[in-house]
Amino acid sequence: MDDLTTLTMTKVCTAQLLRKLQENIERACMKIKPRKSRSISIIKGKLSDHRFHIGEESIPTVSEKPVKSLVEHLRKEVASGLENIDRTLLPGKLKFWCMQYGLLPRLLYWKGYERKWLGLPRCLSSIGFYGKGMLHLPISSLVEDYKCAKVRLELMLLDLSDPFVAHLGHRQAKAALRHKDIVGQVQEGSSGLGLGASTPMVVQEVRREEEARRCAQAVAQAKQGQWMAWEGVKKLKISWKELWEMETFRASFTIRAAYDVLPSPTNLSQWYAEDPTCPLCPSLATLKHILVGCKTSLTQGHNTLRHNQKCLAAVLESRRTGVNALPPRHPSGSQHHLFIIRSDSRQLGRARDWKLLADLNKKLCFPVEIAATNLRPDLLLWSASLKLVYIIELTVPWEGAVEEAYERKRLRYAELATDVQQQGWNVKVPPVEVGYRGFIATSTSRLLREMGMRGKFHRQAVKDLSVAVEKGSQWLWVKKKDSA
Repeated sequence: MDDLTTLTMTKVCTAQLLRKLQENIERACMKIKPRKSRSISIIKGKLSDHRFHIGEESIPTVSEKPVKSLVEHLRKEVASGLENIDRTLLPGKLKFWCMQYGLLPRLLYWKGYERKWLGLPRCLSSIGFYGKGMLHLPISSLVEDYKCAKVRLELMLLDLSDPFVAHLGHRQAKAALRHKDIVGQVQEGSSGLGLGASTPMVVQEVRREEEARRCAQAVAQAKQGQWMAWEGVKKLKISWKELWEMETFRASFTIRAAYDVLPSPTNLSQWYAEDPTCPLCPSLATLKHILVGCKTSLTQGHNTLRHNQKCLAAVLESRRTGVNALPPRHPSGSQHHLFIIRSDSRQLGRARDWKLLADLNKKLCFPVEIAATNLRPDLLLWSASLKLVYIIELTVPWEGAVEEAYERKRLRYAELATDVQQQGWNVKVPPVEVGYRGFIATSTSRLLREMGMRGKFHRQAVKDLSVAVEKGSQWLWVKKKDSA
């Protein structure tokens, strides 16, 4: 031991203590080095310049020679590294990648560069960066990584005889695991009994607790926590590859739109006391009003841009032509029957005469051989040999109203479905929804799987639909002040 800290109540006691320490240390053939020591005197709550002495040499005060700290040195080093990255000519996304994988392990002090590089406002909560909610960015939290690293270290030391080491901060995570063992496996959604019943690791439980803490904070945020109330919407996970392929403005628009921190007139009114009314109508120009509810924009046909995207029709048409080009199905009971069923796609694989109509460039006329109606669904897919018809209606609602839009479309075509059944056809009415900000509804994913799209084909189709609608909303945002 070569360091010693003393604390006394008076100057006289400190002087006497230093004199006694010097005598004892000299008897042990050691020596105190005053120039490497520091002193601080606080009198009535104020810093004093009083000096203490070791023999003839005085001890410097903390204000004269501050104590060198490894943490302070690291802060300066990291701050310098952030400034050096910021001065480079790299794109903002690549700067962010350099910080994530270059400086994050040592990062102890943030200066807001991450928001600057992604073109985001300072008011965006950290939940938007590190949360695993509806929008999942490829960014990890320093606090979460630090806790997980400490828990891993503690788990390595559990077998030691020292009781203090064996009962450190991982007790909360272990207690949560014991509670889960008592409660049992709770199934979520429509998954089967026993799905996902494997015992989680303690480190994973730490991450779950951090995510639960972030979700609790998001519930208390009236604006940036609105995504907590979304139902029937799939999470949007963005990888580093996808983030790099995004244009800078699109990445910024995606994140800001998800948490409603775009500079809409109502937000600007809250931030800078500007006029909150819509440039096209006298209503309050919230983000929802601009993207969904502006009647002037709707009459001008702007809001139909996302709805008329040909992406879903192109996906189903590609699947239909691929199935129709397959060899004819073998009769039931043949040797190749099982092989053909596995190679085909669910419902579509049962026939080779599928037809598709889309209400895009010209008015869709419902086939008379199926039913007589004036309704015009967005997509109509049918097979005469199976007497099976899909009435597909695409809706682009606000993410908070996805379930409502689903039920509304089902009720709209309920009477038509009854008429089709009376004509001897089997009918399915699967409404599909894609949110205004590019979030895919579970109904859309379910339809694609029913059409036989699996794995990377399913992921690519979901991504294409999301990007198509998101670009339409981005275009509408840019043109929000245009009257024509």
